[in-house]
Amino acid sequence: MTTIDWRARAADTQFSVRNFINGQYQDCVGPKTIQKFAGRNGQLLYEFANGDGSEVAAAVPAAVANARQAFDDGRWRNLSSGERAAVLNKLADLIDSHRETLALYESMDVGKPISKALSDDLGGLPAGLREAAANVDKLQGNCGTDQGCLIYQSHQPVGVVAGILGWNYPAILAGGKIGPALVTGNSLVLKPSEFTSLSTSFLAELALEAGVPAGVFNVVNGGPMVGDALARHMDVDLLTFVGSSATGKLLMKAAGESNMKRLILECGGKSPFIVFDDCEDYLEHVAD
Repeated sequence: MTTIDWRARAADTQFSVRNFINGQYQDCVGPKTIQKFAGRNGQLLYEFANGDGSEVAAAVPAAVANARQAFDDGRWRNLSSGERAAVLNKLADLIDSHRETLALYESMDVGKPISKALSDDLGGLPAGLREAAANVDKLQGNCGTDQGCLIYQSHQPVGVVAGILGWNYPAILAGGKIGPALVTGNSLVLKPSEFTSLSTSFLAELALEAGVPAGVFNVVNGGPMVGDALARHMDVDLLTFVGSSATGKLLMKAAGESNMKRLILECGGKSPFIVFDDCEDYLEHVAD
């Protein structure tokens, strides 16, 4: 087994963040710049336009409009659940074949050891997609009769799903939106955290390669104004979010003030690591 020089690979990799709309990369635009510095050495890792101001009126509606058109014309939702599951399994295979690239993104972006990125992030991501693909045929409605009436339930895709991701597990959190939304026939617009934006558009590129039609899976990058624009967009049918309780409350308000879109919120923090003052002699060990 070949040993990878991860420091050399990181030095040879050019990291960039771009939107992915209707199957194509697009440069982020905006009046200000978001800069990300690498946790390993404090050097600039990447920078991109924040997408605030009038630029939100271009990127977010374009992404949602493409997602809506892709949903309405049935290019994805009209496939059988088995066909969509096969595409999702192919996406999982492609992620496996690019696991080193994605693990490097997660390690550099989040500041976690490469060993954790390889085992946790790039173990859980394809597994979650395969699980979604395997379970789609379990979503069956009930059917029966009562007093001569036929009663049945039919599960239908929601429409356009928008997802706003947390910063700590960007690829896995993206996968948690991608699998359930796509396998059930929805279109998807994702906004990664502005603190960890490397991997999401690459996942959309791999989804296109796997067979997800252009326009079905779109990515817009930027700060809070981009998230607010998604939450207020009248053509988004469901908003799913992972992050702070304070932001979750703002998204609830924005959703209510627009089209009362459905919400799935995972808010708050957990699993903290606490370092006390008397650990000064062991900081290297704690950092490891």
